[in-house]
Amino acid sequence: MRLEALNKELEDIFSSIEFEDNGGIHITGTGWFSDNLRLEFSIKTGIEEQNQLWEVKVKGARDELIKSDITAKLELFEEHPLLWTHNQRQTNLYFGQPTSRPHELFTDIYSTHSRLTRSCIPFNKFINTNLSIINLCKSSSGLFASGPIKLMDEYLKILESHNMNPTIVGGHNPKRWLNGYQVDETEIVKVLVIGHSYIVGETFEFNRV
Repeated sequence: MRLEALNKELEDIFSSIEFEDNGGIHITGTGWFSDNLRLEFSIKTGIEEQNQLWEVKVKGARDELIKSDITAKLELFEEHPLLWTHNQRQTNLYFGQPTSRPHELFTDIYSTHSRLTRSCIPFNKFINTNLSIINLCKSSSGLFASGPIKLMDEYLKILESHNMNPTIVGGHNPKRWLNGYQVDETEIVKVLVIGHSYIVGETFEFNRV
């Protein structure tokens, strides 16, 4: 994962000893304007009775998950698992024969998914959910998962180790919604991660309120 620089004033706050010892960040509000998002957050700097109110204006927001918890981390990434659906080819993983060790397959897939995504993406996001995961692991053939090629390649290696004759079939460029239609993603997007919350978008502008 590659970090992007934040506003210098924010960088100074987050790198201070006071913040590291006793600071915190709390999302206090959001507002949508077409495909732009404004998020407001409060910073407890760690200095007694010193709180600051900030906002970030996100242009071209693609995806978000906002939770009202308190965290000590606010980071902007240009490379991150949460961006894989926006910057990688999306493909389909099929298999042609069953494994003799379905429970071990489940464990292998789950641990690999958690490691690669750093537990940022739910396990069932890309897995074929027409069956329960354990029944899928017991199946004789079919669609195993659909998603970003980076992850599907790793799934494929596991299915190969279980002699399941896997193949990656088809695929398309990442998509975005524009004026009510799905079109190919042409912009470079980043992700702002605030604790367990995140926003994917094109540009992020930070200002103190």
